[in-house]
Amino acid sequence: MKINSFFKKLFICLTVLLIFPAMLINIISNYSVLKNSENEISNNNIGKLKLTENMLEQLEDSVAKDAMKEHGIKFSQDYVAKGMFE
Repeated sequence: MKINSFFKKLFICLTVLLIFPAMLINIISNYSVLKNSENEISNNNIGKLKLTENMLEQLEDSVAKDAMKEHGIKFSQDYVAKGMFE
């Protein structure tokens, strides 16, 4: 009976000293990987949005130039800057 009690105590010590810290490290590691992934994804998407914004501005300028040429108006960046074509 003493041997059975000894093994129970040994199992409890093993659980407390090895398994719980390993679980804690695993949870913390998974959380940090998840946060890092979220940050990288958001930074990547912000870069894509800025690129899209620049492309749209170039398209707007191009359309404004074409509209002015069609109507015989000399192109000036002031027209676009003042928002005459928005």
